[in-house]
Formats: sequence, structure tokens, C-alpha cells
Amino acid sequence: MSWQPWLRGLCCVAVAIAPLGCSGDERPVPTPPPPAAESASAPVPTPPPPAVESAPAPVPVAPPCEGLRLPGEVRKSPIAVETTPELEATREILRRVVEGQGLDPDNPWAIGHALIALGPDAALADGTLAIDHLFAEYAEQIDVAGTSRVRFPRKRGAIRIEPHTDLLLKALAEIGVSPERELTVQGKPHVLGDLVCHSLSRAWVEGDRVSFDSWNDTPWALQGLTTYVPGNRSWTAAGGTPASRSIRTARAATSGVSSAGFASTGLPAA
Repeated sequence: MSWQPWLRGLCCVAVAIAPLGCSGDERPVPTPPPPAAESASAPVPTPPPPAVESAPAPVPVAPPCEGLRLPGEVRKSPIAVETTPELEATREILRRVVEGQGLDPDNPWAIGHALIALGPDAALADGTLAIDHLFAEYAEQIDVAGTSRVRFPRKRGAIRIEPHTDLLLKALAEIGVSPERELTVQGKPHVLGDLVCHSLSRAWVEGDRVSFDSWNDTPWALQGLTTYVPGNRSWTAAGGTPASRSIRTARAATSGVSSAGFASTGLPAA
């Protein structure tokens, strides 16, 4: 047998096992794999920046309600023609209609209108003065800067009480009711001046924006307030209008409302 094939096989085995360190060399230490990258931890939520505190809203200030004045002389429109039996008969018919329909105890809005026609002594069918009934049954007490005042709500259920802002105040002013007139509201004693003071506390004008239910309600409020309130008064109204602006003249061109009226009553105005 020839030794050459055997030698060739031995060489092949040597070559095959050499990488495993069989040649007698020091066995290489395998390089450890790089450490696995740590998974990114969940991001820590950044706390929101502290809220910027807005300036506090102006605190309403009790309007100066002292010295409310009595309405001026209540005047009747002059009759354009001489009185005749026919006119007197017509007047009597109209009086019965107003008393029958306008003095309905369940219709306070109508009572306010009837008072203008019949005056402050108008009475319901049971003899109760209409003014006393209005306040006892429909007015509400309301706090104004720590003092109990009086207001009329717009309505109660389906009953309309004061659909226009200060409609009843205007009617009472027009017929000459004193601000010292004693009244009962929710079982507690009050005076008409408490109604005036509440209306004053919420009244402000800023350009064509007003505190009333609508701009068209301005005449009712204006007539009522200017009847009772002396001029040059200022305060911070419930709407937040600063007192420093309250004696400025209102831009009141809309509806022909006199801007001088706001200035004289001290309504907060732009």
C-alpha cells in the first residue's frame, strides 16, 4: 500500500482540526457578544406648566342707594277735545276693561300696565292694592353686597312677570310711587328703594352692550333709574364694569336713548 494516500488523509484531518486548537496553540477565547441595548424606558411625563392665574373679576360694590329721590309731579296728558257725555261713557267702558283684564291677580305683567292707567291706588277685586299684591306674590329677595334687596324675575313657569328689564320699576316710577313705600316680599318687610337699588347694582352700559335683557329694554330701565337716582354716582356693577368708568357718557345713539340720561344717573358706561 502506498503511503501517499494515507499521508494526504492525515494532512486533511490536521487541516480540519486546526481551527479547534488541536495544533497545540492556546485556544482562543471567544469574544462575548455586545450587551443588548437596554430597551428605552417609558418617558416620564413632563408636568404641565403652572396655570397662569387670570386677574380676578372686579367685585361688585354696593351702589350708593341713600338719598333716592321722590318722582317729580305726575302729570296727565291734556285732553285734546272737550269732555262730552259720549267721551265719558267711552272712558267708563275702557276703565271697566282695564280693571277687569289688567287687574287679574294671576297676570302680574298686565297689572304693571294697568297701574299706569289707574294709578297707585288701583285695587284687585278683593280690595288688595295692586302694588302690594305684585310684591307679595311675585317679587323675590336677593342679596346685593350683603344687603337684602328686591327683584322681579322675568317669569315664573308660564307666568310672565317682567318680560322687559325694569318694566315694573318704570311703571311704579311713572305713577309717582315713593322709594320709601313699604312693601312685603317673601314675608319680609322691604321698601320700593330696595327694588331700585338692585336694579342699579346690575346696570351697566359698554358701547352697544348693556346689562339689560336686550338693548331695546334700555328705555324701561333708564326711565325708572333716572326717576329715582340722583346723578354723579359710581360703583362697580355686577357686570364687572369698573366704577372709574361709571360717570362717562354712554354712546347711546341706538333707539334714540339719551346718553345724558346715563351720565346723570351714573350708570357704568363706556
